Amino acid sequence: MEWRAESRAAHALACLMSHATPPTPILPQGTVNLVDAAGQAGIKRFVFMTASGADDPIINPLNLFWGFLFWKKRAEEHLQRSGLSYTIVRPAGLLGDNRQRVLTSLTGDREVVLAPAGTYGLPPRRRAGIISRGEVAECCVEALVQAPAMERVVEVTTHRAAPARSWDELFEGLA
Repeated sequence: MEWRAESRAAHALACLMSHATPPTPILPQGTVNLVDAAGQAGIKRFVFMTASGADDPIINPLNLFWGFLFWKKRAEEHLQRSGLSYTIVRPAGLLGDNRQRVLTSLTGDREVVLAPAGTYGLPPRRRAGIISRGEVAECCVEALVQAPAMERVVEVTTHRAAPARSWDELFEGLA
């Protein structure tokens, strides 16, 4: 059997890497390298997890820690200019599953909410809130296949008062 590279080629890539400490310039350069390599390898779809508030001005408190949001935004911009079909997912404050269970037991069930870029951040925008890492991972996987997610920046969080919706409904609600 003849081996052919295209028969084993990936069609999509999700980049969910967290930040290094300090994240300068490791974070954006690593993402730039990954985006460029994906383009050269023929990847068609790229999902990139950054952070809620990436559109905020430099005075955001998260930028006091090595320019965290500033560097996330630079990596987003490179992906948007790359020519790849993309979705940028900006999660709210991340919780591990154990902390999510404790919070749910104290505050009640919370449902996932998707919003367009610029919804959450410093005032006058809304406060981002929290979301579990597992819910963010689900969102990123769904963004790989959801047509309304393509060429978009989405912000994802949870709210107690939000109705339960399927991923199809959440992404369609953005269109």
